Amino acid sequence: MVTKLTKGLILLLYIITIYLSSNSVAWADDVVGTNSKSVVTEVRELTPQKRQQLQAIRQKRNREIKAVLNPEQIESLSRNIRRGDNLNQALRKLKLEPQQQKLIDTIVQLSDLKTQAARN
Repeated sequence: MVTKLTKGLILLLYIITIYLSSNSVAWADDVVGTNSKSVVTEVRELTPQKRQQLQAIRQKRNREIKAVLNPEQIESLSRNIRRGDNLNQALRKLKLEPQQQKLIDTIVQLSDLKTQAARN
């Protein structure tokens, strides 16, 4: 009896995790300023493999951006995003040096191109 209940709870947690994971992919797209309704519709139409691929692209973009910023800028960026800014808005609020700005612009452009290619 206990094992059936345990298996049922594990299955329920697994289903919830999958559901939340699909919503987190939509949120990650939302961070870069896309329309949330179209993102949710589009994400639900993607295969799990495509979702994983897009999530990997965004995670790599975030790691690369973080590598360009100093610790204070990373904290400021995180704070701005928590306050509701999308990634582009949060980045604009940072006091970036010209070289940092160029690197981040390049990272975002490459990420956008990879995302477009992955969706097709």
